[in-house]
Order: sequence, then structure tokens, then C-alpha cells
Amino acid sequence: ASTSKCATVAESSSTTLSCGAGKTIGKISFASYGNPTGACGAFSTGSCNAATSTQKLDALCKGKSSCVVAASNATFGDPCPGTQKNLRVQYTCQ
Repeated sequence: ASTSKCATVAESSSTTLSCGAGKTIGKISFASYGNPTGACGAFSTGSCNAATSTQKLDALCKGKSSCVVAASNATFGDPCPGTQKNLRVQYTCQ
């Protein structure tokens, strides 16, 4: 059975997505760098959203037991200059 996990990271910080022993990161079911809203399991994108957020997370993390993700313009580009952004991610472990 796959379990769903979430992470929220403020701009200029980083987080480690991890799945524990014997598990790997599967589907990235939600990722938005910008001003996403909502709680884990019910995230939604805001008016500011880096369109490639999910693709970037897939490339960085899929199939690994853990990965470090930096919530930064260097990683995702800057969808809304001058705005304090954060990254919200929901992913499954399998």
C-alpha cells in the first residue's frame, strides 16, 4: 500500500522528502512553488505557481528513498518576482 506524505517549505529553505526503509518516492501528486493554499491532501495552486514544479520534483525525487529539495528561484524559476513564496508537495511512498 502506498502512503501519502506532504511537505511545506518556505522560500530559501530546503526540506528532505523521505519514505523510510525499503520504500521509494513514487508519484508526486501535487507540487507548487508559489503561493499554494490548503492542507495536506487538499492543496491547491494559488495565483502564483511555477508551472514546472511537479516535473522538477519528479526529476529530483522519483524512485529515490529520499531527496533534498530547495524551495528557491534557482530550482523552480521565479513565477512572481517580489513575492515571498513557498513550496508545497504531496507525494506517495511505495
